[in-house]
Amino acid sequence: MPLQLPNGFTAIKDATEAKSTVSLIGVLVSLDLPKTTRRQDMALNFTIQDDFTSGEVGGESSITCRLFRPTEDKFPKTVGDVVILRRWQLQEYQFRMDAIGSRTCHIVVFPSHRIPVPGLSEAFQAGSQKLPHERTGGPPPTIPEQMAVIHLKHASKGAAPQVKQHAAISASKAKTARKKSLIKDLQLDTFYDVCAQVVDFYYTQLGDRVDLKVTDYTPNEQMLYYPDPDSEKDFPVRERRWSSPFGHMVLNITVYGANAAWIQENLGQGDFVFVRNMRAKLATNGKLEGALHEDKMNDSKVDIMLLKSEGEIEAINKRREEYEKERETKTAFQALQNEPKQPSAKSAKEKREAKKLKARADKDAELEELQRTEREWEKGRGGINTNVDVYPPEIKLFAHSTRDRKWNKHPKRQSSNGAHANEKWEWGFVLLLEDANVPRDTVAEKLRVVVNNEAAQFLLKMNAVDLTNQPKVLKKLEEKLFILWGNLMELKTELRDRGNDLPLPPGDNRLQNKPFDACIEEYGCEVPPTKDQHQFGYQRMYRLAQTAIVE
Repeated sequence: MPLQLPNGFTAIKDATEAKSTVSLIGVLVSLDLPKTTRRQDMALNFTIQDDFTSGEVGGESSITCRLFRPTEDKFPKTVGDVVILRRWQLQEYQFRMDAIGSRTCHIVVFPSHRIPVPGLSEAFQAGSQKLPHERTGGPPPTIPEQMAVIHLKHASKGAAPQVKQHAAISASKAKTARKKSLIKDLQLDTFYDVCAQVVDFYYTQLGDRVDLKVTDYTPNEQMLYYPDPDSEKDFPVRERRWSSPFGHMVLNITVYGANAAWIQENLGQGDFVFVRNMRAKLATNGKLEGALHEDKMNDSKVDIMLLKSEGEIEAINKRREEYEKERETKTAFQALQNEPKQPSAKSAKEKREAKKLKARADKDAELEELQRTEREWEKGRGGINTNVDVYPPEIKLFAHSTRDRKWNKHPKRQSSNGAHANEKWEWGFVLLLEDANVPRDTVAEKLRVVVNNEAAQFLLKMNAVDLTNQPKVLKKLEEKLFILWGNLMELKTELRDRGNDLPLPPGDNRLQNKPFDACIEEYGCEVPPTKDQHQFGYQRMYRLAQTAIVE
């Protein structure tokens, strides 16, 4: 027979209206371990059930509950205990209804072993005796509430084995689903919570994905290996945008959706972060990496936040200090071993060459990001033929602010009055070019050519400015580029006005432009090594050089 609920209480199977406030009573049939939230509150997930007549545990008469408290000492702790929830809010989550208890909600816990059988309930019915309980907020339990607790405990007695089994299965799933871990202990196809420090990050110009690099200074040999440029001189290493750490200590995490947007607004290099529910997976290069996807049921949910636990931060800093000491010792020993007995003209020449390479590497950093975002943009276009095109798709986007994190990964801090010091604008765009002289029965070779700030200044004889706020300069730029590519942008704008931002169809005879002479440099861009295409970890790329538009 179903439980007779006190006035003001709702049967769990009838708790179906999202955002409504309800009072529930039930037996604890599963209980997770408490967890720390982004606000440093403690959170507990548990399940209660108020009807056992069907013999089923975990069905429509059960509900998942989530309780938030500053500490965990008032949380329910034992499966089989009976709880009363007052003024909890219902929230829809993954096609089910959950009950959410904030700090202002009330919970009363009745230890199972101290609840009498109904035959011994006269004193409780008369009000001369009270059921032992622990409560957080609210008034003491009323006589009708206590009698409901007694009868519910008795009604669930026959399902005790099923409750025990259900609790064990739920605990096993929770343990398998996600656990807190050091990077050294990550295993494939498992979800983890990770505390780490940001090494570097960059994202697509579309803003829907961030490639995040983090470390907790513990090595995992399943991850990509980053050679130390200070000690591994014989290994081909391009200058990196971070100074430490190297080896198998940097975890690459691909971040999507609201999590990516949060990073763009809040994160900086060197920050400590807590990454929740990250999946460890196999990257295309065969190495272990992380993936943090958006919540499909709640696309505004953010699972990455600044780490506030002083203990976790201190532990990471301690491991960092140990790593740096070991690295300094190793580098000093190798330097001593390799030190020439007498200085030579050759070593001086090598130093000059190294200095030149470093200067070139600094310039390559911005080119690498522009080319990578262009590749991502191309990938999302479904493999459509690209015989005539340019990126970004609008001329006003050819200039980039140095304070824009999408362009400059380490912008200067904002001053106290809100202004940005030394804000500058830089050119950066990509042209898709093809050979003008094509032999018969052959296909024209097509190259994606990067135009960086220096090359664009030489090409246009113009300095980059905020084109969105200077229409006269934008007009002048459009006229200058017309000399280069004819009516290309005019035709692309026409397509865009029709809701289509794709390149012109192949063979479109409306395009009117002429071939031009250009100098194109070839260089290598570092990418994850693969067996077939990039065995040495470099991709061939091209950039414009010493080419000018003559009016």
